[in-house]
Amino acid sequence: MKHRLSQIVTATLAATLALGAGTGRAALADRKARQADKQAAETAQPGDNGVVEAAPAVKSIEPVATGRCRIFLEWTVASRPKEDWIVFVHLFDANGEAKLNADFAPEPPTSSWEPGTVILAPRELNLPAELTGIFDIHVGLYQRAGTGGRAARIDGMTNEAGMYALVGQVKIEDGKAEFLPPQ
Repeated sequence: MKHRLSQIVTATLAATLALGAGTGRAALADRKARQADKQAAETAQPGDNGVVEAAPAVKSIEPVATGRCRIFLEWTVASRPKEDWIVFVHLFDANGEAKLNADFAPEPPTSSWEPGTVILAPRELNLPAELTGIFDIHVGLYQRAGTGGRAARIDGMTNEAGMYALVGQVKIEDGKAEFLPPQ
């Protein structure tokens, strides 16, 4: 019941933000995507392809050099995923536009994740020179092979169907990144 209430609250918040943050066309596209994702999540069961019982978080972001930073991700895992997934890290501006997309095969691979906390090897992100401001950090998983679809549900996800988690924000100025944890 507690998990379902959390889903309802986060779905309401996500819908409110989607309506206020984007254009009418973007909000409509987002609603259609959420409906399709919700249908997939309702039919999936833990352990099925598309369902990953793990919650992502950013442990830290460290500057490496101007225009580059290193992101440290950790996942709280409830059950071992049946297959390997690709991790994505996307940065979105205040208008809901993707400004950075970084995808990578996690180390260790998801099929070896045991219940508990899994800390991934740090990944370097190249920051475009024109990237300045505060950006939302979305983290999630998608399939390496086959459909290339995103995980239908991941614990801790912030949108209705669980396609990604909003794990904080990053402030980027003069090519340097500073992590702003969720409040």
